[in-house]
Amino acid sequence: MNSVQYTLADANRWAEFSGDYNPIHFDLEQARRRGEGLRVHGMRALLDIKQEIARAALSLDESAAYLRCVARLRQPVWCDTPYQLIRAGRKASIVHSDSGTASMSCQVSAVQSLADSDKGESGRLEAADIIRHGQTFSALQPHVQQWQFLDALLFRYLIHDSGLLRQQVLCHYFPENTQASFEAIFTQFPVVQTHQELVFDRRLNASWEPPISPEALVIHIEPALLINDAPGSALVRIAAYTHYQHAFISNAITLKIG
Repeated sequence: MNSVQYTLADANRWAEFSGDYNPIHFDLEQARRRGEGLRVHGMRALLDIKQEIARAALSLDESAAYLRCVARLRQPVWCDTPYQLIRAGRKASIVHSDSGTASMSCQVSAVQSLADSDKGESGRLEAADIIRHGQTFSALQPHVQQWQFLDALLFRYLIHDSGLLRQQVLCHYFPENTQASFEAIFTQFPVVQTHQELVFDRRLNASWEPPISPEALVIHIEPALLINDAPGSALVRIAAYTHYQHAFISNAITLKIG
């Protein structure tokens, strides 16, 4: 069990890497009007949970070629608030120090094979960009596994990809923003993350160092899925995958819009 507490400096460092400048993480006056404080980026808090999960992954069935990491974000993690980071077996959670309520949790399991994937559109992340993002990421978590960096990199790619909002599922909600990306949407609409699922080659559970001369990555964006459509809100799944040194990794994010 470890004590964790996030500050505005943590938010700034994650936003510098990811481009997620959603006001719910920065605008204290707006937060107070809602009767709450600043929310910690879900992906930033998950970095610490995944550090614990990476240790658990080392003991999983070695005959399985892939690992699956599933996260659930139940409650906001508040800035400048004490929490406990707890791991029990293959599951790790961030728990509010006073109430004992789990705000988010993550569990890792072994996977024997991959499900078929619809490739959708594809793009490239050039070597120079990977180097630049790697340098920024190292300020967040200098001692991680390869899959943790690629996880964050795919998330960053997803929220900067302008093609996502032109998909039929999403342009229904953002008809006037089809040339924008989620980076812009986060500053205009209430959007929060509720789930994440990673599947990756277990070879990526090796130590990561900021890349010096990486190969460009071909990144495939899967078609967005509408999970639930309720009055005033929707749950939408966006996902991308790539191969890093011939090792597969996919990242699926579920967002609540509205």
